[in-house]
Amino acid sequence: MSSLPPILFIPGLSCDERMYGHQIQALGRRGDVTACRLPVEEDIGAMARKILSVAPKQFVAVGASMAGFICLEIFAQAPDRVLGMGLIASNPDPDPTAMAARRKNMSILATGGRYELMWRQNLPRFVAQSRRRDKKLLDDIMVQLIETGADAFVAHSTAMGKRSGYRALLPGISVPTAVVAGSDDDIFPAADQLAWATKIPSSTFHIIHDCGHVPSMERPSAVTEILLGLRERAAEPEPGSLFVAAA
Repeated sequence: MSSLPPILFIPGLSCDERMYGHQIQALGRRGDVTACRLPVEEDIGAMARKILSVAPKQFVAVGASMAGFICLEIFAQAPDRVLGMGLIASNPDPDPTAMAARRKNMSILATGGRYELMWRQNLPRFVAQSRRRDKKLLDDIMVQLIETGADAFVAHSTAMGKRSGYRALLPGISVPTAVVAGSDDDIFPAADQLAWATKIPSSTFHIIHDCGHVPSMERPSAVTEILLGLRERAAEPEPGSLFVAAA
């Protein structure tokens, strides 16, 4: 078997490498892993370029939510460097009107000195209903949000609002790609993620039950197993179409 390729973990909005703590520890025992911080930029393309400047020569890109957009942008900019992708709780499309309005309201609160309050009010809806009283889970997410800060949040929200979408890119993605959805994701519903995952010929779709928008922290072992399989596929990719929907 070929040696396993490096994995580049890209955190989601206002998070850092701690959102992949379980995956970094487990997968790091079987090969190189790198976790980057999100550049504070108001443009997805600029963020991707900065990440590429510090990334391994070739790698499997893993991104959650907004970082899934960045993974797609990285593939668009440097397809020869990407050996596989893990797209977790993400979406290739521009913001719909309702989400754009919600994002704008959150940015107004963040710049008005109510950043922490805004997240404390909104964070529970990002996890599955069954986890909304899980104080440790919420605290582990919240500390990342607070430390990242309002300025980065507003810059990244602006970048997401400006994105034009990556739907046209999907049929040309030939590297192994794992699309991972939480069954109870209120932000990007699993059914929507399945619909666009089918457009990537070499993709597998994985739905994690009793899980919301933060699978890597809500159901860390399940995500780790999926990424282990993705990494093995990226080491010896199979030719041709591979779409598989897996519960």
